[in-house]
Amino acid sequence: KARLPHKCAECRTPIPVGTLYARVGGKCEGQMWSMRICLYCEEINNVFSCGNGTEYGNLWENMEDCVFPGLTVNSPCFHKLTTEARRFLLNRWWKWKERND
Repeated sequence: KARLPHKCAECRTPIPVGTLYARVGGKCEGQMWSMRICLYCEEINNVFSCGNGTEYGNLWENMEDCVFPGLTVNSPCFHKLTTEARRFLLNRWWKWKERND
């Protein structure tokens, strides 16, 4: 639960005080890292990784490059999301479609 305001490292939306969020971290090439991620981005990352492990820091680039071109509301992964995460994903998807039409 956020004790201070933060921004999601993936979508850059604010994480207000009192909001639940995911904190992830690890070690890469000898450097420790950590990120705060909103629960929507965390859920979308987990669902669309298809059990192959999650990759942090470039969720929306990967979604735009690999998922959005073929995404439909009938996609199996789409139906695994909560209603709120679906709404969040659809909003990002429509913005992407507007930029790419």
